Amino acid sequence: MGSNMGTLKINPIVLQGTELGLGVVRSLGMTNIKSILIYSSKHEIARVSKYVSRVYKCPPWSNIEEVKDFLIKKRDDLQPGILIPTTDLQIEALARYKKELMKYYIVPVPDFKIAKLFFDKKETCEIAKKAGIDYPITFYPNSMEEALKNVKDMQFPLMIKPREHDRFYDVFHKKLFIVGDILELEKKLALCFEHNFRIMVTEIIPGLDNQLYEYNFYVDKSGEIIAGLCDVKLRQIPPNYGVARVLKTVVNLEVERIAKKFLNYIPGFFGPGQLEFKLDPRDKKYKLIEMNGRITLQNELYTKAGINFAHLYYQEWVNNKSIKVDKFLKDFYWVHLFNDIVLSIFQHNEEKYSIKDYIKPYLRKHMYGIESFSDPKPMILFWSQKGRNAFKFFVWVFRILLSRKKGQNVVY
Repeated sequence: MGSNMGTLKINPIVLQGTELGLGVVRSLGMTNIKSILIYSSKHEIARVSKYVSRVYKCPPWSNIEEVKDFLIKKRDDLQPGILIPTTDLQIEALARYKKELMKYYIVPVPDFKIAKLFFDKKETCEIAKKAGIDYPITFYPNSMEEALKNVKDMQFPLMIKPREHDRFYDVFHKKLFIVGDILELEKKLALCFEHNFRIMVTEIIPGLDNQLYEYNFYVDKSGEIIAGLCDVKLRQIPPNYGVARVLKTVVNLEVERIAKKFLNYIPGFFGPGQLEFKLDPRDKKYKLIEMNGRITLQNELYTKAGINFAHLYYQEWVNNKSIKVDKFLKDFYWVHLFNDIVLSIFQHNEEKYSIKDYIKPYLRKHMYGIESFSDPKPMILFWSQKGRNAFKFFVWVFRILLSRKKGQNVVY
């Protein structure tokens, strides 16, 4: 299917209704474009957004072939449409089955040989090496013996990360492991090898979350960067090694320069993306952490700051318009309210921030990742889900306490 469909209305088909997907449908909705949402779980809150025209439930994304077959089966309901991915796994799926899906949809992802350069973290580091860009000391063991040999000259704690995130999280419900010594390293490596994960072991760059900078960009089909802006993470979940729960837009010319240098080494890439760096206090250099070759979690923030990446996607691939954007609002905060409340209360000792640091984002120009009175239903669904989970937790605790009082040995 070509990208120009004449006078036909092209449906944005957003693949998943998590918080990231919610940001996409809201960003498109701000330009008066409603989306079709493909979801696989009742917990996906974007499915109740006022900016969604229709919803369809698909198989779990862990089986990408089943989802591909679902999209083909539903083509008469969904056509004409542009598929908008929100996860690495979806990028991989669309790239693998691009030829089949292009018969029915606009599929705006690079070919698989390009896509694997950013969803396989080893490939990403190889690009950084060629470009002369610093990154943490890293190796990629295929056996326990190889790992123990390479770790001899490294300092603990270390990080074990998957080369591809999604399947790792499905098994361990974690994005990575932090290991403090050799015994813990061996234990976690054994788990990874047991599940046949391709992994990387990397040093941990010291410093707080507020030394993590991201360059968010859009590369058009000709290879030109037509839009970009930086942000700095302020707090994460979990602290130090997670995803942002508070960040703000900033100007960082050095991060922008390094990011553009990196992108010069992946010809053939196009679309939205993000490069993350951490400032290493030991040598004052920015070290590449990872690349995301897709729209990212805070995309609604970038939209309200002046760069609507979802709309750039739609305009280029549907209307054949490559629109340059070079201005954005700086010092604009994004807050995931629930995560920030919980982590600020229960893990403030680990983060070592002052009360002023915690309060500051709420006193400046800010927005929330989920909460919106102009589109309230996702917010209501999210908080009701959290309330039900909290109720179940308190019932679980009460039953344990009651069983102990009665002297029962109850296992939950």
